[in-house]
Amino acid sequence: QVIKNAELSEYRLHARMKNVYVDMNNQEEATQDKGYLLYIQTRYLDKALESFTIPRAELENCLQEMMGTTLEKLFASVVIFQTEQGRFAARVALQEGQDKPKEALNLFMKRLEQESEFATFTVVCSRLLAPGTELAAEYDAVRSGARLAKVGRGSQLLTAGGKDKTTYLYPHTEAQRL
Repeated sequence: QVIKNAELSEYRLHARMKNVYVDMNNQEEATQDKGYLLYIQTRYLDKALESFTIPRAELENCLQEMMGTTLEKLFASVVIFQTEQGRFAARVALQEGQDKPKEALNLFMKRLEQESEFATFTVVCSRLLAPGTELAAEYDAVRSGARLAKVGRGSQLLTAGGKDKTTYLYPHTEAQRL
């Protein structure tokens, strides 16, 4: 029964991702350019969860809005949505003149670090996506990459490399190959 429920939950998540993405008003704009898929996993600190006075859903709406606003300043286009409790996905396209997302992602991580008294974040950036790339498969890849994060190490940025290689970029000063 547990396995069946997990499989059903997984199916619903994939269906929801496809539907949410397809239904977005600016979906065409967001997929016309090369871009990246970001998977953002939030881990609230226990003491912070106890101190929140608003419902968790409302808190996560505020968090999504903050992340979306920050990403909009750093990228040409952004589509962000919540996939599960504490987990978000964002399709971002590079601004003209940007050849890699590294600088923008480091600025995004610095913004997330401002929330370190309440939560830590694991952000996984996909490989460069061609226009019109199917996001469900990419979502699976970045979500799997989040499992490589070192729990309890603060916020972390991981980037997908070539064949199943993921690199730690943040907060470590030297990139570390896995």
